[in-house]
Amino acid sequence: MKNDIKTHVVTELAGSFGIDTKKSLNYAQAILFVYIYLSLMGIQKHPTYEYCVVDEGQDFSPLEYAIMSKVVLRGRFGIFGDLNQSLDPAGISKWEDLFDIVKEAKSSVRFELSTNYRSTKPIIEFARKILAPFTKDFMPESINRMGAEPLTKLVSSGEEILKEFFTEIKKDAKDLDKSIGVICYDNSLFDKVSKEMPKIIKNSDQLVILDSGTRVNYIPKGVYVMDAVNSKGLEFSKVYVLGLNPKMINDFDEARRAFVVTTRAMNELVIYGIGEHEKTNRKD
Repeated sequence: MKNDIKTHVVTELAGSFGIDTKKSLNYAQAILFVYIYLSLMGIQKHPTYEYCVVDEGQDFSPLEYAIMSKVVLRGRFGIFGDLNQSLDPAGISKWEDLFDIVKEAKSSVRFELSTNYRSTKPIIEFARKILAPFTKDFMPESINRMGAEPLTKLVSSGEEILKEFFTEIKKDAKDLDKSIGVICYDNSLFDKVSKEMPKIIKNSDQLVILDSGTRVNYIPKGVYVMDAVNSKGLEFSKVYVLGLNPKMINDFDEARRAFVVTTRAMNELVIYGIGEHEKTNRKD
């Protein structure tokens, strides 16, 4: 009976969702197939777990949670996240959805932590203003640690962003006494910055170029270069954001992305972007 289900029913049901099991599957197709398989066949040789801790919980899809609930006994999860930092469109839209997905859990408790202990008050207030036009939920509160006001410089082109940034980072490089994050909000700047930075930071042990496959070893006095997505979960004493105009954020998705990058800064935040007039009239 099980062999018949495995051979025919799983394949037929997967096919009804457009999944051809004889071909390579993309990620979305693969997790749907796994869910169908586990629902019909159950857990056999796959290990089960007594408890599961999920970090960045806002970026997991309902289907991913449904699969995890089949291998975690009695729905025993600790899930941590911030919906205002959700960058994956497939992620859950509200925490309450989990109550319907993880049906094995006998009870649930939600704790809301609203105080931000990482960043100075001016940085938190700046980040709140980014979110404010789109949501009033889960807004961070500062612990009232004072510091310099975030600095926004709007220029006329991407090349000018790089010119201004390289001038400033060279000053930092003369006495590199803190962690510095360089976040390329405009992805087109990443390769150019990555290529130029080794010429500025002479000690290769003090420079980390981050991508999705990089394992991070924290350097307290070093420079990290990354795009917006790979900045998640990290923090730096000083942050440069390249290619962001805070005045030209038009939707909640963009606001969340800007919120993520600006709140990577603990003490200093410098933003370079293209001015509205210049961006409107660009021909490149």
